[in-house]
Amino acid sequence: MKRLAFFILIITFLISCSGTKEMSKAILTETTWQLKSLNGDAELSGFSKKIPHINFTEDDRVSGNTGCNSFNGAYSNSTNKGTIVFSRMVSTKMYCDGVPESEFLGALNQVNTIKKSKDELIFLDNDKTIMVFVPKE
Repeated sequence: MKRLAFFILIITFLISCSGTKEMSKAILTETTWQLKSLNGDAELSGFSKKIPHINFTEDDRVSGNTGCNSFNGAYSNSTNKGTIVFSRMVSTKMYCDGVPESEFLGALNQVNTIKKSKDELIFLDNDKTIMVFVPKE
């Protein structure tokens, strides 16, 4: 009987480990995320002054910097489905010559899916990678 109970315990453990892991909200909120690539461009050459970053809070608020201006708004996500939606986004309006912040903000508006891979936070439009973030140093 003990062997059967042990066997059932091992099978239960293996089944639970083989499923997809849910992304906890803590993954979002415990880190300041810095942009690594935007629409496939890992050079980020247009962001000469500052690399964009994003912060998430437990109360569903988001803030950050576009490479020139500060922004904030709200987000809603379903961590078990990997979906995310940004809303009520606002930003400061300083003039920033040559900084592609409109491309950054436009990409942020396209995002509907989010996933975590190693040390990267990947924002997608369905299956297409739009933005990749890494922990800010």
